Order: sequence, then structure tokens, then C-alpha cells
Amino acid sequence: MNPEQKRLTERLLEVPQMRAGQMITLLTIWLEAETDNDTSNMIVTALTVAREIEQSLAEAAEGKV
Repeated sequence: MNPEQKRLTERLLEVPQMRAGQMITLLTIWLEAETDNDTSNMIVTALTVAREIEQSLAEAAEGKV
């Protein structure tokens, strides 16, 4: 990937990366406030998936995918 393509890829992934970060923040805050175990388990699962998405986007931005 040439430098121009890399910059374009990084710019295209910038908003999805920010959205993933927002989702992680929201889920983390919700998890800290949640008292029901079943709901907490579902939040943890969603948080795990959101972190995997964030990692995939970071790898794509670095050109590893």
C-alpha cells in the first residue's frame, strides 16, 4: 500500500474507530452501574465484541488486514 492509499484508508476508518470507542465507553459506564448479573453478562459480551471490532479497525488502518 503506497503512502497515499494508507492515508486514505486511515481517514476512511477514522469515524468507525471513533464510534467503536464511543460504544466501548458507553458499555463500560453501563456495566459499572448495572446490578443485575444476567444483564452484566450480556454487557460484557457486547463489550468484548466492541473491543474486537476496535482492534480490527486499528489493524485495517495500519494495513495489516
